[in-house]
Amino acid sequence: MIWESLQNLMKIEGVLLLETGMRIGAGMQSAEPTASDLPVIQLPDGRPFIPGSSLRGAVRSHMERIVRALETVESKPYSGRGACNPVVQNEWCITAEQMRKWRGEVGEKRNPDLELAKRIWEGSCRICRLFGS
Repeated sequence: MIWESLQNLMKIEGVLLLETGMRIGAGMQSAEPTASDLPVIQLPDGRPFIPGSSLRGAVRSHMERIVRALETVESKPYSGRGACNPVVQNEWCITAEQMRKWRGEVGEKRNPDLELAKRIWEGSCRICRLFGS
């Protein structure tokens, strides 16, 4: 129900201009003895490549700062609003303890996966809803 269809799509286009050096590693060593010890991810034509996951992390971090700056503490950034704190466990929008509790509760339901998905969606902050948790 929640993830059955694509309901919204946002396309972000832009040009990156580097002011300093940048390196996104390939994460594996080459079999060639003359290759660099720190390979850079490249397209087949040799141009450098920045994976979407790298950009996603940077955009998420920036969005978290913006949301936290705009929302007051009184507005409780949890329950589908704001941005939780992924660094401090007891400030997550859904704690590990809450997740264990929900898993136990939905185990007896007719469609436990759907019920758990609904609870996760309702308990997630805006940033976790957009980027995942």
